[in-house]
Amino acid sequence: MAWQRLLQSPRQISSGRYIHQLSRYYCSSYQQIPLSQPLPNIATPKYAPTIENSTQNPQLTQLSNGIKVITAPCYGQVGYIGAIVDAGSRYELAFPKGISHLMGKICFQGSRKFENKEDFIDKLDSYGVNVQCEMNRDCAVYSISGFRHGIPDMFAALADSILFPDLSQRNVENQKAALNAELEHIKMMADAEIILTELIHGAAYGEKSVGFSKFADMETFPEIDTSSLQRYHELLYTPKRLVIGGVGVNHQELVELAEKYFVSDVPSWFKSSTSPVEDETEYIGSNMDLPKAPAGPTMTAAMVSELSHAAFALQGVSYMDPDFFSLAVLSLLMGGGGSFSAGGPGKGMYSRIYRSVLCNYYWMFSCLCLQHCYVDSGLFVINASAPPEQMGQLAEVVMTTICNMKNGFHKDEVSRAKRQLQSVLLMNLESKQIMLEDLCRQTLSLPAYTSVQELCDNIEQVTEESLIRVVDRILSSKLSVAAYGNLKHFPSHEQMQEAMTNNGRIKSQSRFSFYS
Repeated sequence: MAWQRLLQSPRQISSGRYIHQLSRYYCSSYQQIPLSQPLPNIATPKYAPTIENSTQNPQLTQLSNGIKVITAPCYGQVGYIGAIVDAGSRYELAFPKGISHLMGKICFQGSRKFENKEDFIDKLDSYGVNVQCEMNRDCAVYSISGFRHGIPDMFAALADSILFPDLSQRNVENQKAALNAELEHIKMMADAEIILTELIHGAAYGEKSVGFSKFADMETFPEIDTSSLQRYHELLYTPKRLVIGGVGVNHQELVELAEKYFVSDVPSWFKSSTSPVEDETEYIGSNMDLPKAPAGPTMTAAMVSELSHAAFALQGVSYMDPDFFSLAVLSLLMGGGGSFSAGGPGKGMYSRIYRSVLCNYYWMFSCLCLQHCYVDSGLFVINASAPPEQMGQLAEVVMTTICNMKNGFHKDEVSRAKRQLQSVLLMNLESKQIMLEDLCRQTLSLPAYTSVQELCDNIEQVTEESLIRVVDRILSSKLSVAAYGNLKHFPSHEQMQEAMTNNGRIKSQSRFSFYS
């Protein structure tokens, strides 16, 4: 046979040609075999059996003062430790707006044992540390990563930064200046997703709870001082509102460190159990516009952009709700993206928004479905961008797409969305940083930790019927709309709310063709 002759006399031809002819033979032979059948003469692979080992599960310990410590094993030389606090902008009702943002900026900038950020870096630099502090609407996340042998020193620095931050007036003013520069940078970048996220939360919930912006308000900056920061810190940073987590660290070691720094050596106010004043989260459904401003020295990149942007939201569900997984699958099923995407596996090319919107309307710059979830509420959002003269058509296209969800789903697109959601979940948890935040968030908010396998099983249980049920549920809520840019052709909120009862069609809108 030809392949036998090739194997018997390889020296008669050059090595490159030999390999080319051999691979050509195999390729031509296997081309006739469909992908649904196994290749002949190929041994069946033997996979390693799954080992059920309880030591791989997260370990949870509750300290005497109520603080919970949770860890998960992970291989590697780097350990991740952190803490999550039930704080954030939703608790700013009794405080100047933006105090949470400034509090996050102050973290790791000086404390009782560290004079400033440079001192912090000098003492921990040998461990290769990386520190982060992120203030969200519903929580504050602190984390430090570095070599495992430095965990005791790293944890001491973490505890000192959380319990004893430098709230002196000098440091507060320095961080205000740094925060001001950060806000100016955000304005210059003009990230549509950031701007629309803030606007749509304000439109959906008003000026309370999660409707508060997580970014600082320059108008209230003068009201934020050492006194207000201390009150915020003492009221929200209490044991029952705090969870300590670790990934790739010894559980017992972390518990002992937590006992030392969060039970024995704590300020007197840390033992307080006073609850902060908080508004009830109530979805109201309204509109919030940021029209294009006239040219001037303060004009940002967002205002001079050639595009206008809009967000359309309906009341979603909290992550405590039984329909949480159904809505998560629905958001992946709707999908979307930017019109400039080159496509490829996993990039949403088969999602409903990509097929029915981005592929049909050349002027649609981007259209993407998102989901925001909190412990007591949530939002189902579609963000879209287009030239200003197309904004009326954009509104009708998006609302028609939303209303068409009640017509049902094909089992193939449901199955594809479930696989994609499971893939996104597993890929995200490859990151130790995300794993740490997931451990702490679940421990803080949920009655019990849900494993990755349980999450995948819950996703698998989503059916076409459960999707129809959650669609009927969200469509029964009032529409929230937020937009910015040139809104001359954008419909009013009343017109769009009425269109939701007319399959998304705006009565005063003129009909348009595919090429309009």
